[in-house]
Amino acid sequence: MKHDDLALKVYEIYKYNDADEENGTANWNDVDNALLALNSIVYLHKPRVTDVIVWCEGCDATQLYPCPTIQAIEKELV
Repeated sequence: MKHDDLALKVYEIYKYNDADEENGTANWNDVDNALLALNSIVYLHKPRVTDVIVWCEGCDATQLYPCPTIQAIEKELV
């Protein structure tokens, strides 16, 4: 999954729960903070493209992208 697709998926989950809140069915005490944290993690671990390779910016270019963090999030969202 591309980084932008993953970020969009997290955002869509967040917006879906936002719509549920309007209907009185969302539990924002748990969902809001968790999704905001997840969204921050996804945006921190974005790809850094060089001439030869794609690194993870959140891992200070010590891991190839997708790094283990992004891989774990993707695994759980599929």
